[in-house]
Amino acid sequence: MSLLDKTTCAYSSLDLCTHDAFTFITETRGADIEQAMSYFKNPPIPFQTAELGKDFHLYDNEKSRFWVDATRLKAGGVVLIRPDQHILALFDKSSLPLDIAKSIASHLGRPIVG
Repeated sequence: MSLLDKTTCAYSSLDLCTHDAFTFITETRGADIEQAMSYFKNPPIPFQTAELGKDFHLYDNEKSRFWVDATRLKAGGVVLIRPDQHILALFDKSSLPLDIAKSIASHLGRPIVG
């Protein structure tokens, strides 16, 4: 998608997600997500990160402000989306990378290796 397409169209938050990977929506927690996913090395679990202000922007309106407040993105929150585009978990700034990994492990029935 070109920059012009991105700047002239409105999208859903689900447009940030793919159907073949977990998606983390965050503003500032990229390093924590990388650390959390490092627990799944063999085989690795596909994931991507979408960072507010870098990979996507929101309109300044009531619905966007409600969504950011509800997900706590501006307060260090992370939204974890399953590959089927359902929310698996919301994490706040006190959540550790291990907490994130445990949520995925529980969902998939996989052990955490690390």
